[in-house]
Amino acid sequence: MCLDRRLYSISCPFSATKSFQLKYQISESGSILPQQSNGVIGRVGYYIPAFTAKKDSSLLSFYGLRGENNREKMAKTFREPTTWLYYCNSIDEKNCTMPSTNSTARRYPSTDEEKASYFVPQLYEGHFRETEMHVCNTNNTECKGSVVGPSCSWNTHLENQMFWNEIHVESTGSHGPNNGYEYHHMMQIWRAANATNSDVLFWWWEPHYFVEKFAGSESAFQRVTLPTPSGECESYRSRDFLEEKCSLDNEVRRGKKIGSCDYPPIPLAKLLSRGLRTGSSTGTPVLQSPAYDFIMQTVVDHFSFWTLVNRLATIDEHTSGPMISREVVCHWVHENLDELLYQSPHDFPRQLETTKHVILSYICYCVSSFAAFASLVTLFLVIKWKDAQVLKAAQLCVLYIVVVGKQFVC
Repeated sequence: MCLDRRLYSISCPFSATKSFQLKYQISESGSILPQQSNGVIGRVGYYIPAFTAKKDSSLLSFYGLRGENNREKMAKTFREPTTWLYYCNSIDEKNCTMPSTNSTARRYPSTDEEKASYFVPQLYEGHFRETEMHVCNTNNTECKGSVVGPSCSWNTHLENQMFWNEIHVESTGSHGPNNGYEYHHMMQIWRAANATNSDVLFWWWEPHYFVEKFAGSESAFQRVTLPTPSGECESYRSRDFLEEKCSLDNEVRRGKKIGSCDYPPIPLAKLLSRGLRTGSSTGTPVLQSPAYDFIMQTVVDHFSFWTLVNRLATIDEHTSGPMISREVVCHWVHENLDELLYQSPHDFPRQLETTKHVILSYICYCVSSFAAFASLVTLFLVIKWKDAQVLKAAQLCVLYIVVVGKQFVC
């Protein structure tokens, strides 16, 4: 499977059954076939934990988030996530040297990875702090809450949506001009919110196993709705404006108000390389692989796909290894083999055809028969003239071996 963006220009057979919006990034290479739906609907958006929604259900809609009337509420509700290093150096009075009196951090972070972490199981449960940005008073009329979003290189419209919908929050990460967070740090922040029962406004997407890990719990993902998506909004977003989103100028990154709508449902697609289609159609029909036809015809409904996600969510990603996704898919295929076979191409499995080359067979029979007869005659003559001086000089045992060997070959 060649899914690395650096490899998109390589003509190699691959398929991917889940894709959000990659077509504008890879279509120019010409190595990808037109996308086909895989039957699953994806969503990108903003989420809050279920316990936050229970405390204040108005947070589930942009109507309860926007405007100056809600500025102080946003600032008090959504605090800034705190790294392990910052917590020990600036918040804990003992600098995390007294684990018996500190339930948040069991010790001081020892590696660079730990220092930058927002949550480490059994070592650091996370912390959400109030900063100057969160304090609303007469001296600070521009107070804001914190939102957790990715860097500007991701396909996100966070700054545009928050600014033009008058939702007074800001990402305070350390990556990119938009102060985004890394992928694994974002998951750590949600775990920290779960562990500390802290409110958090979170950019994420579905389907994703991480969402399913918290399904049914007090920290279940609850989607926050923004203004309804429109054709004009999507048209504005469809252009390639990565440079604008990563600009050092805040106004450039915010874009225009027309692009501030919510994320629409996204039909997930199969990405198939031309190499897969070409390789499957090479040779005679009986020797051709049914892989391409099978992938094109197979559609996994939304609920079946969620069974895959559910199983993936029950596995600990820290101990499962890099092949766990393959294992989960194989397990699902085993359980749904009958349904998949029903969707297989009509001429699969292939039937083996036996071809007889009659004339060539007769020629081979004649040649081998003549050779066998000649070797028998040679053997008879050697036995008859074994006392001849010439044959003795040629070593009779060697002649016997050669003649018998020829007979076996024939």
